[in-house]
Amino acid sequence: MAKGRASGARASNRVTGAQVAREANVDPAIVSKLLQENPSVRVSRETRKRVMDVVDRLGYRPNYAAQRSVLAKKHGLGLKRRPDRRSRGKR
Repeated sequence: MAKGRASGARASNRVTGAQVAREANVDPAIVSKLLQENPSVRVSRETRKRVMDVVDRLGYRPNYAAQRSVLAKKHGLGLKRRPDRRSRGKR
């Protein structure tokens, strides 16, 4: 078993956005927004270049399965049902 891993966990050599952020010395949210090409993110050209250089150097590739999972949780639909008034007291 790998040190520090749960017995069922698999080792992954996939580069994460958090690793890119750590290497580029920026917040993970900045990396995320830059990779999504979010027009609302305001960073200097130097920071943008530094992040993108780290992305290229580390070989970052988006994990589309993880993105879909997050979007499913974010845009999930929940329904709350009120009790039917007609059936009150009837059992």
